[in-house]
Amino acid sequence: MTRTDAPTPWEAGVLILDEFCVLRLLGAGSFGEVALVENERSGELYAVKRLVVRDPIAQGRFLLEAQRWINIPAHPHIVGCYFVRSIGDEVAVFSEYVSGGSLADWISSRRLYEVDSPLDAALRIAVQSAWGLDAAHRLGLLHLDVKPGNVLLDDDCRARIADFGLAAEQEYSARERAELEAVVDWISDIPDTDESRREIVRDILRQQLFAPQADTPVEISEREGLTPAYSAPEQAHGGVLTRATDVYGWAASILEMFVGKRTWPAGPDAGIALTQIVRRPDSVAIAIPTGMAELLHACLRDDPGARPAVLGEIAEQVAAVYETELGRRSASRPPPRRP
Repeated sequence: MTRTDAPTPWEAGVLILDEFCVLRLLGAGSFGEVALVENERSGELYAVKRLVVRDPIAQGRFLLEAQRWINIPAHPHIVGCYFVRSIGDEVAVFSEYVSGGSLADWISSRRLYEVDSPLDAALRIAVQSAWGLDAAHRLGLLHLDVKPGNVLLDDDCRARIADFGLAAEQEYSARERAELEAVVDWISDIPDTDESRREIVRDILRQQLFAPQADTPVEISEREGLTPAYSAPEQAHGGVLTRATDVYGWAASILEMFVGKRTWPAGPDAGIALTQIVRRPDSVAIAIPTGMAELLHACLRDDPGARPAVLGEIAEQVAAVYETELGRRSASRPPPRRP
């Protein structure tokens, strides 16, 4: 077994931090990769996201955003984030492992369309993902990268929102500011980092720590993780990002789930695509109920002020569609999951 504390490629059998054995890679992107690891002492499994880019500013943002994710109370429809570790000059975030993979996987592999009732599964995923986002919004957090790849499913098709790597917090309490100041001190004291680089990290973290509230413009570029295919018009055009931005990303993701693929070139075109899809009901993998199509139309409006902005209310509307279409109630709003 290979042991490493340095930023080498993670392959099956590599032991990191003398404690966690890499079982396999779960995915990779332009900014990092995700691996499934097992704690050799406890047998616990974790999904570990590592920041591959070694830029100290990117590291600082990544760590601060991870801390926001860690601070989210346990919830049945949010993937839990447990702790952060430094590995060489990289940062790794250890989160809950969800065995079923992502909604994107279920769509591309057609697994979603092979279950006993695809409509039942799709509506439950829609309502549960909306509940997860609503819980984050109630804590003052925006996700800002809602897409099928960030909706994870267990083997029973229960949905959980993952990867708050772009989360923008609206407001910090005094306690949260103190916690994040401690994060500033921790990341700026990474060994083998010269003082000028530490100052860069301190400055960028403090800028983020005392950033304006989320209803003011938030500038996030594609390089920093934005997924253009699911972005709202205000994201694509540099406008103000609010809860309605996440509503748009949620609706685009749910539309893709029903259609079975993405048929629009960029996020701002999703509403136009929906209009065309409704005219051709034979073109979708799962027939879109009328009430669901009407809700998605509202959520995909170009003007964020014209969209429904409370995802908890959206979840209740989806639950009403579920009852109409399937003749039974879906679960009511879930209570927070206890640690």
